Amino acid sequence: MEDAVRVCAAIVPIFREAGIPVLRIGLNPSEELASAVVGGAYHPALGEMVLSRVWLEKAVSLIGARKPRERLVLGVFPGRVSVMTGQKRENLRLLSGRYAPAEVSIRPVPAAGREEIIILECR
Repeated sequence: MEDAVRVCAAIVPIFREAGIPVLRIGLNPSEELASAVVGGAYHPALGEMVLSRVWLEKAVSLIGARKPRERLVLGVFPGRVSVMTGQKRENLRLLSGRYAPAEVSIRPVPAAGREEIIILECR
């Protein structure tokens, strides 16, 4: 599953930059499909996992060489908080591990663009 998420997260931005819309990532979950898949990566939330990884990489790139020691607060459009937070809060966990000992949090910012991440606090 990790390989599928990593590869798809690398491809999605390339498609977007080329103007190719990504309408679905993964297979539409159904009872028949769940019992029929015998190999490969399948997860009912694969698309969400891929988008969360894309957003994690955006955040890491935005933070760059800054080294927060106490607190890192990222702001995103309210409808994107769950994507930035990640499945089971994985992005928060990974960011907290990378920028430890800083406390890392995500806040909704209505003024943020739909695809934008803003550093609200980095100290």
